[in-house]
Amino acid sequence: MRDSDIVVSIVMESRGHLAIMQSASDLLCDLEIPHEVLVMSNYTQDQAVEFTRVAQLRGLKVIIAGGAPAGGFLSVIASNTLLPVLEVAISTPQACEHPPGSDAGEANTFPNGRGSEVRSSAHRAARTAAAIVALNDCHIHERLRKWQESHTDNNHANTAEP
Repeated sequence: MRDSDIVVSIVMESRGHLAIMQSASDLLCDLEIPHEVLVMSNYTQDQAVEFTRVAQLRGLKVIIAGGAPAGGFLSVIASNTLLPVLEVAISTPQACEHPPGSDAGEANTFPNGRGSEVRSSAHRAARTAAAIVALNDCHIHERLRKWQESHTDNNHANTAEP
């Protein structure tokens, strides 16, 4: 795949977020949507700003960004591009160390077990990204339609009464 083929970028602020964001990449792979996965933990804020500013020039159509909701990463990504940015708020163990009542602590602390919910959020972001890209690509549109039909049929089969 050439760099110019990439239409979706999955970015995250920490390597620790990769396990959560993997579900987004998996769905885009299933739909054969050219994408990249970037961990920006070593990026300076200036480098992150530059990434977003040139994203559209590179041919990207959508950015999926994963990071702590109270941190600045998601804001930097979303505020420096006109592309759709689908945010996936990810809680980190460090976020729970903020004093009670602080904005960062309140925004990031989730009850145990939310990991699967956040993975689901990453998956939904990838589904939305696919729908956006499919608006101008009939091949992706058809693959997404078939994928959605197969998953809708499975959901109806699981909820049908005996």
